[in-house]
Amino acid sequence: MNRYTAALFLVSVLVVAPAALAATHVVRPDGSGDFPTIGQAMASAASGDTIALADGTFTGAGNRSLNPAGKQLVVRSESGVAASCIIDVQGSPRAFIFDAGEDTTFVLQSFTIANSFGTLSFSGAIFCGTDCSPHISGCIFRDNVGGGAAAVYCISSSQLIVSDCTFVNNSGSSVMIGGSPHISGSTFADNVASSSVLALRNGTTLSNTIIAHNEGKAVGCFETDFTIVCCDIFDNIGGDWIDCIADKLGVDGNISAEPLFCDPTNGDFTLAESSPCAPESNPDCGLIGAWPATCPPACTLELTPGRITTYYPCNGSFSTDLWIDHVIELGSFDLCLGFDGDGLSFDHVDVDSDFLGSTGRTVTPTGPAVCAAACQTDGVAFGAVTSGVSPGPSGNGRLATIFWQPVNVDVSTEGSLCFDSWVVETSDVPPGTIPVSDAPEVSLVHRPFCYGDFNDNGDVSIVDVMNVAVRWGAEVGDQGYDETFDVNLIAPGSYCASVADGAIDVVDVQSVAARWGQGCPESPLRAGTVDPGANGRIDRSGNAAGRNEQAGRGATGRLTIAPEALALSGEVGSTGVFSLELENAPAVGAFEATLVFDASVIQVENVEITSYLGSTGRSVYPLAARIDNETGTLTLGAWSTGEDPGPEGSGALAWVTVSIRSCPGESRFDIARAKLTDVGGWPQGPGETSGAIAVTDCEAPSSVPVPSDVARLLPSRPNPFARSTSIPFAIPASVGDGTSVELLIVDVTGRTIRKLVDGHHEPGLDEVVWDGRDDRGVRVASGTYFCRLLVGDTELRRQLVLVE
Repeated sequence: MNRYTAALFLVSVLVVAPAALAATHVVRPDGSGDFPTIGQAMASAASGDTIALADGTFTGAGNRSLNPAGKQLVVRSESGVAASCIIDVQGSPRAFIFDAGEDTTFVLQSFTIANSFGTLSFSGAIFCGTDCSPHISGCIFRDNVGGGAAAVYCISSSQLIVSDCTFVNNSGSSVMIGGSPHISGSTFADNVASSSVLALRNGTTLSNTIIAHNEGKAVGCFETDFTIVCCDIFDNIGGDWIDCIADKLGVDGNISAEPLFCDPTNGDFTLAESSPCAPESNPDCGLIGAWPATCPPACTLELTPGRITTYYPCNGSFSTDLWIDHVIELGSFDLCLGFDGDGLSFDHVDVDSDFLGSTGRTVTPTGPAVCAAACQTDGVAFGAVTSGVSPGPSGNGRLATIFWQPVNVDVSTEGSLCFDSWVVETSDVPPGTIPVSDAPEVSLVHRPFCYGDFNDNGDVSIVDVMNVAVRWGAEVGDQGYDETFDVNLIAPGSYCASVADGAIDVVDVQSVAARWGQGCPESPLRAGTVDPGANGRIDRSGNAAGRNEQAGRGATGRLTIAPEALALSGEVGSTGVFSLELENAPAVGAFEATLVFDASVIQVENVEITSYLGSTGRSVYPLAARIDNETGTLTLGAWSTGEDPGPEGSGALAWVTVSIRSCPGESRFDIARAKLTDVGGWPQGPGETSGAIAVTDCEAPSSVPVPSDVARLLPSRPNPFARSTSIPFAIPASVGDGTSVELLIVDVTGRTIRKLVDGHHEPGLDEVVWDGRDDRGVRVASGTYFCRLLVGDTELRRQLVLVE
């Protein structure tokens, strides 16, 4: 506690001793309380009484120019929420008049005073006459206009107390002219003062108060014997710490810094957590201003990804994104970015106008230019300014994408990208500086071999691919995990750099497999010669999600388990087949999925990767499935190589044979996580997934009694099948003499392949055989098909798998 705090505590914390038999009188805006108006309540009340104002807006003659005539009262809002209880003066000069010696035991507490209008030099929403010193606590003064002081005018002998109050959008010669006030914990913002926001005299104390973003200078002094402690005075047109308070800055906790209001445009003057006025920033002062810190830290700069491995040589460049978070009305930025000149060369920078120009402002890039970065051996300066009548953007967005090329290093080394300096400004005229609370560096690891060539023999061979494949599934902390092989691309098609995401998965396997047999470039392109074509500048649209560790990029296609319901009948050990199906996908090069199930009901017997990935001519390599029938998890996948594109559209990726472990029972079979990549190893989703359900029944199909009320399509035998399969079905007795029945074989697109039953059918159990041929008698290709039974308005479906 500094030397002034004790004195301020004594004058700002007052105990109001209630008079004997003190009463509370409730007044409501609609006149339905104990008294119809505030004025009538004050006239009837006795000293020591409390007048409690209900929430709402008080207007009219009895609710303005209120004069207690010497009584010591407490006038407060009933809810304690100042913004909810409003005294609207409606253009009259005064809300309250104190001219009969009222002292600090008269309290105005927790309501809003708005819309007063006065033209006299001593006007103000509150007027304090000779020796009048009320206590104003937790109130809001807004939209008041005065010829002298817009909000409070007190003559020289007054010593009112103002604590925890907010003054916003008031206009006058000053906002407050107080004799010798004691002002603490208050906020003055966005006011217009032709002279000064505050006019002070001897004996004034000003503590823990914000005076920011006002027109007019912050403080005018009639005299100079006053105290200012723990105050933030910033960005006031006309001057901040000048004239009579020039010597107060930097002492006794006084600062000049952007207070970082959460949303001042919409009247929210709470503080960002990173505000210099938040208690965490001022342990000796505590909170500065009337409002606490409630919103996230404001304005951080970030380069993504945060840790990068670069490879030399490579064809082209790689990129990093510059982001800004929690900014308010951004107008311009300028920074010096340091880099390790022994490992990187700067190529070019693309300023991104999508965010900067999102409010309609015109964006003009500046730079790039050489700058002296103290944090690294080299530096590049760049930025942008915006112009226009609209405010700058607020929130989060990307400012620029910076492109780099690795340079030759003989051994693996480490370096960094670091912010040496920055200036971020608002779109105001003139602009105001926005502080940056955080700007972390990017760590770099330089590798002296091309991407995927882990043994550095000048080519990416099957040995290199298998170095990744054998570690498939290893995560940070596992014995088999090695960050060297955790090589996710930063951008599609760029093999100049990678980023580790903590898991070696099919994305890593496929990205290395994509370079199998491609050789290594003899040398990289020289700086400045990057061609927009094949070796060209990386498409920023693919790099945008890099700040989220590549999650969710290119999320397309749908991955499902079919059929949605699989009925398993018979003894323990009887089997059925699920299919992992892909729908509406882009060209796919690799996939992996982790499936979960109830291991007490079913277990996985076998996994077979289909030929779908190879349907365009590519070679397919299954990853060794990991089956855990104790915990109920299955992880499977495959990758591919070749010059051909990956297949598009829909198809089955794998068949999973499951068996009954207990019956009767029911188990979900869900996709816990899944990844698809293109042929180059760039993630492609899936955009959504859906699971299935397995229902076990201990009765064999042949012994199932014909149900009396429902049709049933029973499991075919065998399934999967090579030559033929028997398909049992039951028509319910409820159809009487019979009904129209269709039993169809359809492919994954829904196209009918074969009609096995078509016509009138009587109740009972029946069975037909499908020999794997279509209606023309031609044998169909191996793959997934569906048996579709239509009985009246009922439709049932089961999956069939034909194998070669």
